[in-house]
Amino acid sequence: MNININGMAWICQQDTLTVSQLLQIKGISTQGTAVAVNGRLCKSDTWDSTYIKEADEVSIISAAFGG
Repeated sequence: MNININGMAWICQQDTLTVSQLLQIKGISTQGTAVAVNGRLCKSDTWDSTYIKEADEVSIISAAFGG
């Protein structure tokens, strides 16, 4: 699956991916992190149930990610 993270293309080997899984794979701490999918802010309590789809735009703001 191809997605964009902060404007950079990323190829994921998984067919399905939640916001929580993405953060874990990328090694990003959930503390102090904000995530938006296609311009819509995702609350941290929905990260386990928010699925990222092919060609989605994901924005991550986190000190651990450098943002």
